[in-house]
Amino acid sequence: MTILLVGERTPKSKLVEQGLSREGLKVVRARGHEALRGVQEANPRLVLLDLSRDATEGSQMIQTIHSIVRRLPVIALLGRDAVGGRGGGEPLAGAADCLSPPWRVGELLARIRAQLRIRALEEEIEQTTRSKRDLETLFEGILDSVEIIDPDYRILRINPTNPRLYGVQPEELVGRVCYQVYQERMEPCPSCAVSETLRTRQPAFAELTHNRHREFAHQYTYPLFDEGGALSGVICYVQDVTEKKRLERQMLQTEKLSALGELISGITHELNNPLAAILLYAQLLQRTEISEKVRGGLESIQRESIRCQKVVQNLLSFARQHKPVRILVNPNEILESMLDLQEYQLKVNNIQVIKRLDRKLPSTLADPYQLQQVFLNILINAHQAILSGPGRGTLVVKTERVRSQGKDRSSRYADPAFIQISIQNDGPDIPPENLKRIFDPFFTTKDVGQGTGLGLSVAYGIVHEHGGSIYARSQPGQGATFIIELPIAGQGGVAGELVVSGVKEEVGGKRKSRILVVDDEEDLLQGISEILRMDGHEVHTAKNGRIALDMVNDCNYDVIICDIKMPEVNGIQFYQEVEQRDFLLARRILFSTGDIANAETYSFLGRTGRSWIKKPFLIEELQEAIQRVLSDREVKSRPEESFS
Repeated sequence: MTILLVGERTPKSKLVEQGLSREGLKVVRARGHEALRGVQEANPRLVLLDLSRDATEGSQMIQTIHSIVRRLPVIALLGRDAVGGRGGGEPLAGAADCLSPPWRVGELLARIRAQLRIRALEEEIEQTTRSKRDLETLFEGILDSVEIIDPDYRILRINPTNPRLYGVQPEELVGRVCYQVYQERMEPCPSCAVSETLRTRQPAFAELTHNRHREFAHQYTYPLFDEGGALSGVICYVQDVTEKKRLERQMLQTEKLSALGELISGITHELNNPLAAILLYAQLLQRTEISEKVRGGLESIQRESIRCQKVVQNLLSFARQHKPVRILVNPNEILESMLDLQEYQLKVNNIQVIKRLDRKLPSTLADPYQLQQVFLNILINAHQAILSGPGRGTLVVKTERVRSQGKDRSSRYADPAFIQISIQNDGPDIPPENLKRIFDPFFTTKDVGQGTGLGLSVAYGIVHEHGGSIYARSQPGQGATFIIELPIAGQGGVAGELVVSGVKEEVGGKRKSRILVVDDEEDLLQGISEILRMDGHEVHTAKNGRIALDMVNDCNYDVIICDIKMPEVNGIQFYQEVEQRDFLLARRILFSTGDIANAETYSFLGRTGRSWIKKPFLIEELQEAIQRVLSDREVKSRPEESFS
């Protein structure tokens, strides 16, 4: 610790210097004009200012010292002349202490020790004040709730956290009992971490649900002890995890949907093969001599098989993961496929569906699977809305080509016309304050666990990515209407895009050919063979790809109809081997598959560009596909499926 001694060297100053050294203090000496530099360089804890010979500039010197180091204690040593006589005079302005002659070295050392102690206490107070201020800033700056609760569960202090967690301003909670305020109970909560810490005197954790506000929180508690070691209270840290919970539910839902998609893919593939056999044999039997009664039954079987086929295809289409690709689509077709998917649920809940579809509706350039998601989300939302209210149970779906109203309407399209799809339900009205937020992520009015609040926000994002608009209207007593507007595709579409609108190529007259049918489903194998023989073709069959490879070595085929999923050697492996042997023969392979949702199958068909037909199929579809292969005309546009 350094003491700066300012003044001339005198015998008494030497005694002072020796006394300070014995106290373990370091003394730095400076003449009057060197005092300021000494303060800057020596960083002293105290200044001894010897004014025994001249005190005229003492106050000015002290003021200058304090301009460098605020509150640095200065002890002035005055002379007889400086104080107007022995023992008289006034204290020097700015000095922490003054000694008038006669004074003793021991007295001076005592005064120095006192001033050093005072300065140490002042610095301690400053540090304590600074720490308190920092803690206050930290306490008030924490976004989560921090409370101090006494053993009687009364809130002693709480930081100004987000009032959404409690529903009131934090300052209103001070002095109130926590379980009465937060959980509306008359006794402590058994699962509360505060109760656990008061009981065990140990830190605790609990997961809380706020009853009134449907919020989730994590509660961490820590014991507070007084100087005697008695438990004086609990520090309670509450972290709002509502959004985290919603994200976790959404992630779980995503995982479930992914697993459900795989399950649907597997189940529908297993359904497609027997369904294809049922449909084929129903058609075959109708070609024989049968009674009208039996024919009517077979027609019913065929009709219901086609209905099942549509449901299975819609499930596959919705369940499969797709790379985004925009093609020319008719919104009517996608909308009707999603209505078919919801048909049973709507029917059992007595919801009438009224379709007002413009059959001349133009196409739009869009990803069909993303539009499926948009329509399905809105249909599900409308379905749930009707069930939640006293509505009549009516869903009105309308499509039309609409012309922009110029300045009265903010159009996003260069073309004055656009496609408008409206889905109206007669469920409860949407309050105006909710109407502004329904497309916000995670916004939901459903109970916890009943919805993620993402369906409409996802629909909003998809529609806007397609250059369209989506909004909702609601009038008292009229339910709600969701309106989607999409741009009309330019004349002729976009170069390089594929068209999926059920286009069928016209083919020439039927040719009689040698055909190899490869399928591991015996009933389906025989059914296809019978159809082809009835058409006059020479037909050979193989139960898997390995047998088929042996057969193509011995015989030349005009067409090979090959399943993809088979044991031993599957359709993909069969094609790859044939392609190496005879490229032209590989071009005459027509694939039949009920597993189009499988990523490997989807990628293979898209990569090779080979012709394929989806199980189950009508006899006419099979005949047309064979004639295309025979005519060596690749299918560039396929009903309901396209590859990029």
